[in-house]
Amino acid sequence: MPILRIIQEGFEGFTGMLGEVDFKNGISVEVISKNEAARMAGIMGIVEHDTGRNPSKTQDLIDDRNKSIREMKLSQMAKIKKDAIMIEKKEAGVKLELQEDGQVIETKPDVPEEVVHSYDYSIEELTYIADNEGIYGIRDFAAKYDIRGPSIKAIIDSLMAVQKKS
Repeated sequence: MPILRIIQEGFEGFTGMLGEVDFKNGISVEVISKNEAARMAGIMGIVEHDTGRNPSKTQDLIDDRNKSIREMKLSQMAKIKKDAIMIEKKEAGVKLELQEDGQVIETKPDVPEEVVHSYDYSIEELTYIADNEGIYGIRDFAAKYDIRGPSIKAIIDSLMAVQKKS
């Protein structure tokens, strides 16, 4: 799962969306799937940023042309291992960030601070919110407590039930 760099003449410093891939200064902002990378490389000049290798299926055939079966197996195993590591990092929440100089670095995921909500509200306050702001106001208030409901009454009842549990 590579980060791509555009080498097509005239597009080297491209910033914006190209299909579903976001580029900044000719380098993809996020890691791209192998299939998406191969598809894009079949359309225009693109290489993997870290290796400089063309990710197209045609390039795979060219690379494997003069290899023995053993070398092809080892090459394939190395690709699988690299992809597994990238998938593992993505699932673990590791972000890959592109620096100004074109280097890709790992950043730690943003861990939000745990927010402690006060359950110090009364039914009168909830009905006041509902009367003045309507269902949108009470839904906005209840969202802090991860409560949803189809009606004002259902939301207020749920909020009061949560308050009693705490």
